[in-house]
Amino acid sequence: GRSVPASPARPSRRRAGLPTASSADKPRATEATAQGNESISSIFREHQQRLRRIFDDCDADGSGDMSLSELACALRRDSNLADEYGLQQLVTVNIDDEIEKLFKDADKDNSGKISWREFYEMMLHLHMGLGREQERKPKRVSIKYGGNLQNEDFTCKNANVFDWELDYWKLEPKDEVFLVMQAIQAVDCLSEIDIAVDCMSRFIQEIKLTYLEVPYHNFQHALAVVHYAFRLLQSGPGFHRMNRTDRFTLIIGALCHDCGHRGRNTAFEIMTRSDLALTYNDKSPLENHHCAMAFKVALKQRVYGKSCNIFEHLSSETFSTVRQSMVTAILATDMKFHQDHVDKLAKFGSGAEFEEDKGFMLNLLLHSADISNPLMPQAISERWGVLISQEFTAQHEEEKKLGLPITAMMAGLEDPRKAAKSQLGFIDFIVTPMITHLFKFYPTLKTPKENLEANKNILHKKAE
Repeated sequence: GRSVPASPARPSRRRAGLPTASSADKPRATEATAQGNESISSIFREHQQRLRRIFDDCDADGSGDMSLSELACALRRDSNLADEYGLQQLVTVNIDDEIEKLFKDADKDNSGKISWREFYEMMLHLHMGLGREQERKPKRVSIKYGGNLQNEDFTCKNANVFDWELDYWKLEPKDEVFLVMQAIQAVDCLSEIDIAVDCMSRFIQEIKLTYLEVPYHNFQHALAVVHYAFRLLQSGPGFHRMNRTDRFTLIIGALCHDCGHRGRNTAFEIMTRSDLALTYNDKSPLENHHCAMAFKVALKQRVYGKSCNIFEHLSSETFSTVRQSMVTAILATDMKFHQDHVDKLAKFGSGAEFEEDKGFMLNLLLHSADISNPLMPQAISERWGVLISQEFTAQHEEEKKLGLPITAMMAGLEDPRKAAKSQLGFIDFIVTPMITHLFKFYPTLKTPKENLEANKNILHKKAE
């Protein structure tokens, strides 16, 4: 998660590092990793310092061990940190119903206390879902197809990828999966990309779990970007202007482009010296994180022992091409590159010239879909406007709380007039200079053009 203000220093009673394989009683977490959970436990180790801080903060008597009440405090502390700072909640349990069983299971030596080692291993096992499969199952949708994506029907009444208007918030979990599968089918890439339905379903649902419950940069936003990346390609250049692997990359890149977004912008990540900023040396930390999470899910994650690797049937050469293109396209969604996109697009005299630069076309379509809210029908566009204002306001409040420089454009958005003016500025200075070229190249983009004008008119009235 994002950087958390440091707790007051406390004397160290034990070494704060992870239990090591050379310890006298080798941790059971190591046994779990040996059984195929290496990727999850390695990711979890990134949260070691946060866990240690929780452990120390809740060890009220300073004994170096935890009582039942102190364990309850620790689990609530994990939840409160997640809510307050937009962090990933490491485990989700019903504290009132499960706390006694959790404590008993963790207390291996029946001492009536649990040590740091036992606490750490308990949290690791809960994070991996070990022993709690029945709780995990309802979170996923079982797609009862055994064959290849190309041969199945994913029609559903609530989601049609060919429509310009979708209410992303009314989609059921199965509708969400079907919407992505519709897009992959429709871009006609499956003669070259062999994917089983159950594998794709697992991948989509695991990617969904990487998205956090923030107001704007959530899974509904990912679905909207999948939808509009598909529609802009279909109604603009057309499928035949992009090769099959690039079409596949566009849809999967759209799905994954904001994996793990914390609801704060790049400047905030850098200013707070977050783990992402430090990991990626302040260079597109969010976008690098999104890419890394997507490929970790595909290549490392398993669901009930089954793979999520949608790339497993690709040749090494094709996988390398897809990976490079997808990483490049997601990194290109960093807003610091926006003006570069606009300047380059302005140099093309026609759609045909634009289509000659295949890599740029892929990057541009994904970036356009990412900022496409003003191109959507009024009710949908208006809701996205409210949500981005909420997310900006939350960042503004946190900046004040942490004593950081205030991002001026995020201040005062509770005022509807100021929020409307902010959205108009986004349209006039960000969206219009880029999308106007696509409208000129492709008159077939009539509906989003009309939506943009209608939304501008509505916002002008609200801003008066």
